[in-house]
Amino acid sequence: MTFRSLFQWYSIKTRVTIFTLVIFVIGIWSLAFYASRMLRADMERTLGEQQSSTVSFMAASINEELTTRMKLMEEVAKQITPALMKNPDAVQKLLEQHPILQILFSSGAFVVGIDGVAIADVPLSYKRVGVSYADRDYFSEIMKGRSTFSKTVMGKKVKAPALPIAVPIKDEQGKVIGGLITSNNLAIPNFLDKITKHNDIRQGGYLLLVDAQHRLVITSSDKRRIMETFPAPGANPALDRFIQGYEGTGIVVSPLGVEVLTSAKAIPAAGWYLRAAIPTIEAFAPINEMQQRVFFATILLTLLAGGLTWWMLKRQLAPVFTTITTLSSMSDSDQYPQALPITSQNEIGELIGSFNRLLETLGQRESALKENRIFLECILNGIPDAIYVKDLEGKYKLFNDAAERYVGKSEEDILGKDDYFLFPPDIAKRVIEEDRKVIEEGAVRTKEDMIPDASGANVMFLATRGPLFDSNSKLIGIFGVSRDITEQKQAEEQIHKLNSELEQRVTERTAQLKAANQEMESFAYSVSHDLRAPLRSIDGFSLALLEDCGDKLNDEGKDYLRRVRAATQKMAQLIDDILKLSRVTRAELASETVNLSDMAVSIAEELQTADQERKVEFTINKGVKTKGDPRLLKVVLDNLLCNAWKFTSGHAEARIEFGISDIGGKMAYFVRDDGAGFDMKYADKLFTTFQRLHTELEFPGTGVGLTLAQHIIHRHGGTIWAEGAVDQGATFWFTVG
Repeated sequence: MTFRSLFQWYSIKTRVTIFTLVIFVIGIWSLAFYASRMLRADMERTLGEQQSSTVSFMAASINEELTTRMKLMEEVAKQITPALMKNPDAVQKLLEQHPILQILFSSGAFVVGIDGVAIADVPLSYKRVGVSYADRDYFSEIMKGRSTFSKTVMGKKVKAPALPIAVPIKDEQGKVIGGLITSNNLAIPNFLDKITKHNDIRQGGYLLLVDAQHRLVITSSDKRRIMETFPAPGANPALDRFIQGYEGTGIVVSPLGVEVLTSAKAIPAAGWYLRAAIPTIEAFAPINEMQQRVFFATILLTLLAGGLTWWMLKRQLAPVFTTITTLSSMSDSDQYPQALPITSQNEIGELIGSFNRLLETLGQRESALKENRIFLECILNGIPDAIYVKDLEGKYKLFNDAAERYVGKSEEDILGKDDYFLFPPDIAKRVIEEDRKVIEEGAVRTKEDMIPDASGANVMFLATRGPLFDSNSKLIGIFGVSRDITEQKQAEEQIHKLNSELEQRVTERTAQLKAANQEMESFAYSVSHDLRAPLRSIDGFSLALLEDCGDKLNDEGKDYLRRVRAATQKMAQLIDDILKLSRVTRAELASETVNLSDMAVSIAEELQTADQERKVEFTINKGVKTKGDPRLLKVVLDNLLCNAWKFTSGHAEARIEFGISDIGGKMAYFVRDDGAGFDMKYADKLFTTFQRLHTELEFPGTGVGLTLAQHIIHRHGGTIWAEGAVDQGATFWFTVG
């Protein structure tokens, strides 16, 4: 007896034996897996509690160290006054009077001005005086008035990984005038070395102090990992959870690809967290050894259970095989299957009874299939679309009533025929070619096709053809659905005709509007010319009277003439402003990248050159750009900056700022001044033509500039608004697009 004859894979004995072995193996392995998982969970919890306790203690200690150092720096910063900031030697002396700065911070401390350049430094050996730190993140933070624990960087002079801590230096009004920065050289002994020297972490483990915001290692028990960058968000979700503030213990995959048991604790003073980790391969080594022993024991038990099961089945299933032989002989005969006699009431009897019930069920299903076919024929014949099926030779196998009506032939005449029987040769050839493409591509194709119906009239069909497969996914033919869209196509042609007429009307109306605009422009220039001539005459004769007859006029007469001249000049300015407004309304918009910062700088220089006696500080954000018409946007900036210049003229010293800010998710540009300001209850009048909130004697003007700016911004698809308070300045905001 060969092995192959003994273990026949289709045999019930073989399969039941294998199934029993599988259940046995699954049971043993499930038990072993459950036990090892429980032991692993207990060990993970115990190790995690130990790690968490250690990390919590160290994190609290580091947090206290950071808080103490920050408070010390803030106290020193308070001692640096604006007067001291103007005297670098005095600042240097002040730093040297605080040796604690060099004791607590391994790389000492230095002071920078508002330009970011260091003016004092301890110890002087680092030679940081004169070096610019304006490009550092912490400089932008202290300029906003915020103390900060910066991210770890390579020191410009230290030339090693450094941990900067920065606090702002402010004047009595709270304005930032500089910054005090301390630095900790992480390559030499410093207050964070308690992490490196800690001995409570098991062999193979490590400690990490992490800057969560920048995903950066600050320091570690493994000095090689200082300034190591963690993967981008999403690459390691478990690691992201700790970075997002989770405090506790868990198993994660480190950036080095090693699975570790890790515990983390936040350091709230700096937004950092401290994490301890030990590779799970070392933490759970005893569990792994136990699993290997269980594996070998399971193999021995499996072999023993398999032999016993095979022997038992061979004895118990002998009657079953006798019944199988009888059923096989019945299946080889040509007679209709008859119900088998039931000779026993055991499992074999139940098997024969089930077979008899199966025969009855099959008869019922055959009747149901006949009924379903009748339903399908009713549905197909009730659909108004022509539906058909062909075999691979192009012979029709199905033809519904709608298709019969279109071709004028019955299904009995069509079945078994091809397209040459239904259509003229040229049309039949075209239809057969489309069928061939469907068979070659194996995909559904849709095409509009003109085919004559039974009366000879051309009918436009939307013809859909697709491949037909059997239950084994073998291509056996094609199906087709053709819908009469003749009326739809006629309607589309009518719509196309109407659209063409509408486009013609729009073209004519556009030409009329363009002509009207040209006439309006000609009228505006004509009126401007006709008004300017008498205004120049009035102004000229008034000036002549003052110059030639001034000695014959009293003071009141001279005052009247000056008022006449001022009124004519204001009228001329009004005419110019109205013309500008008219041009802006009609001008075509260009669209290109515009550097608003450069434009603002140019306007500011022109204003300062025109009136050099005024003390005005311009603060203009660099690199502010947008898309729009450069000529029109310059008009907007010119109006807003000139207004700021005009309304700050009452101050001995003034400040004008241009910048950009995020307002509700949209970038908005602004011009801010500390001038006369305005009452917000009159804000709606600011952009109304000729409406002014100040008298001509206070601030001259025509009241058209802001209206002009509003028209330009609206044409760019943006908005413009203002905020202000009396004697506290004003801010004009605008968006583009």
